[in-house]
Amino acid sequence: SDERQGFAEWVTHAIAPRNVAGLADHGRRNLYPVDFDALIERHALLGMSRDQLLQALPALRGMSPEPLLPPLPAETGTSGTRHLRIGA
Repeated sequence: SDERQGFAEWVTHAIAPRNVAGLADHGRRNLYPVDFDALIERHALLGMSRDQLLQALPALRGMSPEPLLPPLPAETGTSGTRHLRIGA
């Protein structure tokens, strides 16, 4: 309908200043991959510092941050902290 098309055009224009994902591109058929390098480069468009965005990346990838675990004698690093790596 005309109302639906008008709304889609309004949304396209409304999100344009922060559209880091290429949303409203009909050719994508609502499938939007994320270019993390572009996301980091454009952190200011999201109102975030680069460091804030880097800290948020695990959540954006659907992961939680790596938990810090107490040191184990055989696996201590220079800081004395061992990290548990989850996933590949």
